[in-house]
Amino acid sequence: MRGTWSMVVAMAGLTLLGSCLVSPDPGLWQRRIDAAPDRSADAPPGDLAPDSPVYLDSVGPGVITIYRSVGPGSTAPLAQGSSSAPLTVSGVVASFGEALPARTGVGDALVYDADADGDIDGADALAFIHRRYSATSFEVRTASGAAPTPVAKAALWSLHRAYGSIADALAGDENSGIAQGLRDFDTWSDGTDLVTPNLRWAIACYADAKETRPFRISGWTTSPKNHLRIFAPSKPDEVGASQRHSGKAGTGFVIDTGTAAHAITIESNEVWLEGLEVTGWLNDVANASWEGIHVAADGALIDGMIVHDDTVVGTTNPNGDAINLNDMQAGQVVTVRNCAIYNISRGAVNYQGSEALLVNIESCTIHNTGTSLAQADSEGGISIAGTAATVSVLNTISVGSGSGEDFKSGSGFGGSSNNLSSDDSAPGAASLTQTLGADLFVSTTSGAEDLHLVSGAAAVGKGKDLSKSFDLDIDNEVRSAPWDIGADER
Repeated sequence: MRGTWSMVVAMAGLTLLGSCLVSPDPGLWQRRIDAAPDRSADAPPGDLAPDSPVYLDSVGPGVITIYRSVGPGSTAPLAQGSSSAPLTVSGVVASFGEALPARTGVGDALVYDADADGDIDGADALAFIHRRYSATSFEVRTASGAAPTPVAKAALWSLHRAYGSIADALAGDENSGIAQGLRDFDTWSDGTDLVTPNLRWAIACYADAKETRPFRISGWTTSPKNHLRIFAPSKPDEVGASQRHSGKAGTGFVIDTGTAAHAITIESNEVWLEGLEVTGWLNDVANASWEGIHVAADGALIDGMIVHDDTVVGTTNPNGDAINLNDMQAGQVVTVRNCAIYNISRGAVNYQGSEALLVNIESCTIHNTGTSLAQADSEGGISIAGTAATVSVLNTISVGSGSGEDFKSGSGFGGSSNNLSSDDSAPGAASLTQTLGADLFVSTTSGAEDLHLVSGAAAVGKGKDLSKSFDLDIDNEVRSAPWDIGADER
């Protein structure tokens, strides 16, 4: 079952704080946005004029969504044409003579013999999939989002991933398997301006193999409506077979670097990470503090992620966090939503500074953190230092945080509510304490963790309805009242 994700900003009774709107109830504050973005609108509507590159969606008129695909290590074509499997491009619709592989989807690059001279060179055409109608019919557009060159029954064509890694997609280093004359479709390097041309950029990640390269997101000029989204496609109008995990490790797109570095570093504002799994980054030196996701920018949305099992070698004090906020600045905001975080050497969400951040954690499940704590501050679970941060935690499970508290904030938890802890630290009204993970989850067995809720778990039906902000769970399934606490809606 699939639902429509939405973010709604209620204008009545809100106060402007920096770039954010804050409710009198701190639990309801939301990132200020020019209009309410809808993830379903990332795929353009089917009734656009054939020559129109403009997607009229809820972000506002004129915004163009650009798609690029990533398949780790993938250079060979996904599919190729023949006389029995020709391609026709009319307007923005590409029709294929036979069904494409189910793993074909948004962002994939289509190369075809537009001049009918029997070869592929710089005089031919390149288009990108923007929407899937069926296994043989897709919406396609040029690199800039315009209608592509038409062709009738072309036998010479091939379909490729646009990039071979997320790092390459962020740097503009295209797939070497695409014909050289057509390959340089993104002419920038190391980020680009999305605001001036009024773009949204969507990098679709396909589980062709594990992503083994760490990546840094920097050099992108963004705004709340002109954001950069890195996601695993899952909906039928995106891909034939979902590339997103099913709420359990090993079932979707995996980032497993094995490297002593942050797996993901966010240095550009307005970055959305959705539906990916992050694991295996290396902490091999005391106090190295390598993280799964290191946030050093404003407006990050970390949604539906599984972050687990950093690799600790040769030290008892690695200081490794799943999500670390230490380089964020005053007035910046981060939202962590629908995430499952477990088996982490230090904290799940950690900030050890004194800036006036806004930290919003919603419907997350955290288990077995602080596994290698030697330092006195015991920063397992959720740990936000200082007295200036505004911290809102709703519908979140945090259990088993080593020698640390499951929930800890030097500035308190404001309007937080409906949380659950294994100690006495769950903040806010309608929260539950002294509840063990073994009584909540399908499996806590090492290597076979499954943090979906079991029938009768204390968290079932005890959550707060947050449907004015979002309505899906970690499995991308629609939540229903009464909401459950945690990332999974049973």
